[in-house]
Amino acid sequence: MPTADAPPPSVDGHRVVMSGGADNIDYIFATGIDHDSWVRSATPYYGTYREHRLKKVIRGRSTLTIRGKPHSHELRITEGGWTARSANIYTYRGRTCAGYLNQGGTYTMDFHCNAHTLTWIGKQDTDKKTRASRKP
Repeated sequence: MPTADAPPPSVDGHRVVMSGGADNIDYIFATGIDHDSWVRSATPYYGTYREHRLKKVIRGRSTLTIRGKPHSHELRITEGGWTARSANIYTYRGRTCAGYLNQGGTYTMDFHCNAHTLTWIGKQDTDKKTRASRKP
């Protein structure tokens, strides 16, 4: 979700557009707290730079606070930070390194929702979440 909306990574100072990245699990509580968990089942993001593939794997958990903006289709998101040992792992041309994860910040995203899905609409991408539980 918000992590995916962060600026794309760079290789040699050049921005690389990434796509993919799915199956992270969001536990969104009625209080507006979201535990965004990137576990082993979450799939990587991929991009290409100079005909070589860049792979980004996110692992860890971020805690977010979600608040609706009255009379709009916007949500105000406050990122509380990532748990210890959370990381972006990048692989490019056979080399692997860990990346930095933002520890906090506030930003606004648009959304659309119905009884079964929540779609975040960011500046760089769209992230659709499907309800896993049957409880409203």
